[in-house]
Amino acid sequence: MVWLLVTELKQYSEHVDLAGTNKHQSAVTCLQFNRRFVVTSSDDGTVKIWDLRTGDFLRNLVALDSGGSGGVVWRIRCSNTKLVCAVGSRNGTEETKLLVLDFDVDDDQLVTSQC
Repeated sequence: MVWLLVTELKQYSEHVDLAGTNKHQSAVTCLQFNRRFVVTSSDDGTVKIWDLRTGDFLRNLVALDSGGSGGVVWRIRCSNTKLVCAVGSRNGTEETKLLVLDFDVDDDQLVTSQC
């Protein structure tokens, strides 16, 4: 059973860096992924979405005003239509709270990002 797992992992061992000029400036605290995207949160106070296949940065979904000076996105959970972020700080610069982003829009509206 372990051999089968290792063999399967070798088949999918393509390495893609989530880096570049838009990389996180501090430790990654959480990540979620699906077939298309990787969503990461960080001690730098941001949540970023990346293309799973290419590793390209797509956009910041969250950028705390206190990011870089204490604001942290501790954990994230996402679905196809929502992103929930637990945010706070180590030094009191950011109130502890849950941020909920809802990407579910009417069919007439353009969906610019999904998680």
